[in-house]
Amino acid sequence: MSNMMISDVCIWPAHIEGNEALQSHLLALTDGALVALNIGGTISIWEKMAQGKNANPTPGLKPA
Repeated sequence: MSNMMISDVCIWPAHIEGNEALQSHLLALTDGALVALNIGGTISIWEKMAQGKNANPTPGLKPA
């Protein structure tokens, strides 16, 4: 079980607390990768966001 602060429509792995393995897994995903997450008993599909315009990786996930 993990906790995270919801402050956006995206998931930011850096905000996940209590599950370093999940945080590391989400941060290691490649751009466009899909992942199914069980959030509050509901399974939803999320997509790793693409690299930003400034050539820095975007660590977030958006609803797919």
